[in-house]
Amino acid sequence: RVTYRYLMAANDQDSFEEYKAWLEPQLDIHDRLITPDQAQASIADTMDKGRRFLLLAGSIGVVLAGIALALASHHFASGQTKQVALLKSWGIPALRVRRLYLQQSIWMGICGSLIGLAVGFVFHHLLLLIVREWLPIELPLAGLRPWITGLATGLLCLAGFTLPALWHLPAQSPLAVLRQDVASKPLSSAIRVSFGVAAITGLLLWYSNNLYLSLAILAGFGVTALASVLGGLFLLRLGMQYGQRMGSIWRLALANLWRRRSQSLIQMIGFSGAIALLMIMIVVRTSLIDQWQFQLAEDAPNHFLVNVAPYELDGVRQLVGDNQLDTAGWYAMVRGRMTEINGVAITEEQKDSHESFRRELNLSWTTELPEGNTIAQGEWWNLDELAAFSEKTNEAGQAIAPVSLEDELAGELGLKLGDRITFSVGGLIFEAQMIGTRSLNWDNMTPNFYFLFPEGLLEEYPRTSMTSLYIPPEKKLLVNDILRSYPTVQVIELDKIIDRIRTIVFQVTRGLEVMTLLILGCGVLVMFAAVSLSMSERLQESAILRTLGSSRRLILGIQLIEFSALGTMAGLLASAGAELSVAMLQRYMFDLPFSMHPWLWYTGPLVGGLLVGSLGVGYSRKAVVQPPLEVLRSL
Repeated sequence: RVTYRYLMAANDQDSFEEYKAWLEPQLDIHDRLITPDQAQASIADTMDKGRRFLLLAGSIGVVLAGIALALASHHFASGQTKQVALLKSWGIPALRVRRLYLQQSIWMGICGSLIGLAVGFVFHHLLLLIVREWLPIELPLAGLRPWITGLATGLLCLAGFTLPALWHLPAQSPLAVLRQDVASKPLSSAIRVSFGVAAITGLLLWYSNNLYLSLAILAGFGVTALASVLGGLFLLRLGMQYGQRMGSIWRLALANLWRRRSQSLIQMIGFSGAIALLMIMIVVRTSLIDQWQFQLAEDAPNHFLVNVAPYELDGVRQLVGDNQLDTAGWYAMVRGRMTEINGVAITEEQKDSHESFRRELNLSWTTELPEGNTIAQGEWWNLDELAAFSEKTNEAGQAIAPVSLEDELAGELGLKLGDRITFSVGGLIFEAQMIGTRSLNWDNMTPNFYFLFPEGLLEEYPRTSMTSLYIPPEKKLLVNDILRSYPTVQVIELDKIIDRIRTIVFQVTRGLEVMTLLILGCGVLVMFAAVSLSMSERLQESAILRTLGSSRRLILGIQLIEFSALGTMAGLLASAGAELSVAMLQRYMFDLPFSMHPWLWYTGPLVGGLLVGSLGVGYSRKAVVQPPLEVLRSL
């Protein structure tokens, strides 16, 4: 059989996708188009999960940017009340005031987006420097699309988070210049939240093009926000009640949180959302890296021995044993072809629909469920069931063998539990009944089979054996000994491929770490925006307390307790949201086993309390360093 391969490369992804869309309908049933994602299963899986993580990072960055914009816009709008009232007192109409703030917002959005694009351009080239030694080709320039996407993202965030917060300003009464109790009513929280959710949803779907990712992030943030409102009110109330039994500093601090509960809840949503998203990033990154390191352990099998004849098996085993090497277990292989399904011959249409209907398949047997296999449907056989099954016969009086299929293949072939499959092995016919399906781990470098039978049922048919094992570099000569003694044995050396995969994993991991640091920076910016939300009022209170003779220790102590308590509560609520989102992402996006993360439940409150408390005290130092009169005049 002659096989032809044609290697193609495109200058940009759009050209490749366009050519791929044209080529695929032209392919014959014997032709295959193999993309980089399909070339090597392990490499493809690593790259795919790395790509998904980058999508997750970008999506989380968008959400964090939205939170920061919403908090900053709320703070900015509350500080513009007197400015708008003064403009109105000069006779400037509301429409002109609205146009003024709209123009300012658009210019700020454009300038901010351009600055962000410049920073992104720099980090883009840093990432290219990281992967340059790994990629054998020179990557093309990014093109205009990322620039347009970045600018559109900035303007969409502006429309979803900034404009709703500023919309009520033109309705401000001129009396607000003289009276602080006169203020226009802002848009309802429901309307502003609706604008924000719509913007976030659109951006998530646009960036990720993944419904599960978008739903996981929205669900996690939604649960965190709802828990921040409901749980936050409960925790604030509880803190005030317990604070009354404590010293004066605690009593004042916790009472302040309850008195400013509206602002406290807004800050708590910002803090908890940022902390939850950062914890999601860290947990997913850690899970991916741990999985890759486990799959690519130093002693992972790096050689396959196949086509070992029955009369050679003992000798090959002896050679491997003499070198004190362990195998992943020996498996027999019988070559068979499906000829009938439920007594009906395989049609030409079925053969055209899937290659498994038109080629020989590797059949094997085992008593125990192989490592890396999990039961998806049905069951695994035991001795009692095998004894009962051995009495089953078909219409011709032949025994029916139980068989377990790989779950995904069974779905592609349209097979279900109870279906009967007729096999032909070198002209010998036997029938099997599907009693279960298995999901396989294709990344563990051990033998995997689509069809497994109980031991002893296929031993009468011609067979060979295979296994996988780890051969360290110092014992590499064993390969020569095996080939010299048993020339028909085929040795598949995977050590070069595994080294390549390790290199790719290392480079992808470095890229993930860069993205994680970027998102951590975004999270800290959100923290700054949330802390500054109520700082004017806090500085004013602190200045008045100093005027009345309060010590610096008392003032800083109040601020430390307030912000630390706020951060601790937010961190606790963030842990719940992060755990929910990670569970969804593990199950539906990264194909990782579900696991609880107990460390989240103490890390969240601890990090939240320390970080928010430190930021709050840092902001509050102005109240104790500068004279009270200067502080009051600057507000």
